[in-house]
Amino acid sequence: MKNYGFTAFFSGLALLGLSSLETQAATVITTLDPPLVASNGSFPGLDVDGDGWNDFYFYGGGEDGDYGAVFAAEGSPFSESLGYFSYAWLLGVEDSPGNAATAFFEPGSEVGLTSPQELGILPYAELYVAGEAGELGEIGDTAIIGFVLETYRPCVDETTQACEEGDGDDGLVEFLGYRFGWFDLERGSTIVNRYGLADLGDPAAIIPPVPLPAGLPLLLAGLGAFGLAARRRQA
Repeated sequence: MKNYGFTAFFSGLALLGLSSLETQAATVITTLDPPLVASNGSFPGLDVDGDGWNDFYFYGGGEDGDYGAVFAAEGSPFSESLGYFSYAWLLGVEDSPGNAATAFFEPGSEVGLTSPQELGILPYAELYVAGEAGELGEIGDTAIIGFVLETYRPCVDETTQACEEGDGDDGLVEFLGYRFGWFDLERGSTIVNRYGLADLGDPAAIIPPVPLPAGLPLLLAGLGAFGLAARRRQA
């Protein structure tokens, strides 16, 4: 169990409208409608695993929207419905022992233990800062960042469970596995359009590729048919 001495304490739940769900392999993708928007120093939160507690909070900067970040709420209470409790972390690229920078992912890639980066974990990730270029440097820029939920359950029988000492008042716990996921973000100040979450125990969360424009498949099919007809005439 990781303990970095940092817990984000922000109150209130984000009020979200209807959302749509789709499944990419074992990764459930949730599209927020309307999107979650953090602006003017607000701290809306997001419960990604449905246990009733916010796992992440988003910061949209001051009046000028000159700073944006995502904060992980380190721990959540035991969920009767899910059968476990979790610790939320953001994924980073470990550039030195114990130090990591925010990791950004491309459409079509995977977020997990199989990721090409040497991943560390972060309690928060800076998305943009005034006067500095970055992935979300301009209004309308988009970026994808990854996260992981470490999942545990209370340990009641040391003879049948792999028990370890938990943090604080958690007592003995059993590690169940990771749940990987990702956020699709937009600068505006900070907008969350959708997110993905893999099942417990899956090695990675899949980010879908950028879809082709609606008319492109028909155009490509037409060009293929045109080329075939031209070859037949030449024959």
